[in-house]
Amino acid sequence: MDVEQLVFLDESGATTQMTRTYGRAPRGQRVKEATPQCRWQILTILAAITVRGVEAAMTIAEPTDGDIFLAYLEQVLCPRLRPGQRTFNNLQGDGWHRRT
Repeated sequence: MDVEQLVFLDESGATTQMTRTYGRAPRGQRVKEATPQCRWQILTILAAITVRGVEAAMTIAEPTDGDIFLAYLEQVLCPRLRPGQRTFNNLQGDGWHRRT
């Protein structure tokens, strides 16, 4: 199998809910930290990775579900795939990616 033909799908994300709500400070001092006030933001990144690097990436400001993943496949990934390329799903999670 030619490694140039392999395409791995992956997902990553970040959320402002990852902000620490507790901290340590020297005795008698306060911890100085800014946190969002109930305005949680989520950023999801879907990408296709090959030996040449990231081929097709999409970011969206919400959690991924089956509809978003299907839109990524149809609008971003499939138009960039070349004949003979094989995709491998490296996505793990709630099962939304199995629907496609």
